[in-house]
Amino acid sequence: MAKHPGAGQMPQNSFIPEDRGLGRRVDRRQESYAPSPYAAQRVLPHGDVSPEGDRAWPEPSLTSRVLVYGGAAVAAAAVTAGAVLAVRKVADIVSGNDEVDRDADRAAERAAERARNQAEAERDCWRSMAERQQSLLEGKRPKERHGLLRRLLGR
Repeated sequence: MAKHPGAGQMPQNSFIPEDRGLGRRVDRRQESYAPSPYAAQRVLPHGDVSPEGDRAWPEPSLTSRVLVYGGAAVAAAAVTAGAVLAVRKVADIVSGNDEVDRDADRAAERAAERARNQAEAERDCWRSMAERQQSLLEGKRPKERHGLLRRLLGR
């Protein structure tokens, strides 16, 4: 390997002017630069490192950060919603507010009314089907009390 001319020597432009009171030209002839006689030390990890301090930890990916922080946000929202519902329930019990019970009773009554109406409509449908089958068995043309649209509209 060919040595570069002037390798190991400082450049000769290191002149300190005498008019500034710092002295004279610096003598660089005695300086030479060579490899250190000491063994090289490894570069210590910097930034995020393992608890042992022997290796650097990689930067987490955007996806993993979004999943972790998103999960934490959903959990926080769930805890907040649960706390709000629990506080409302306790406040209703303490204040004696029966609005929740009244709402539940009204909803149950509406559901029962819908069930009665549905059962009545099904009975009417089965009754008209039975009348048609009976008239077909007797060989008569079934009488149409109501058209389909009138039956569905309940008129």
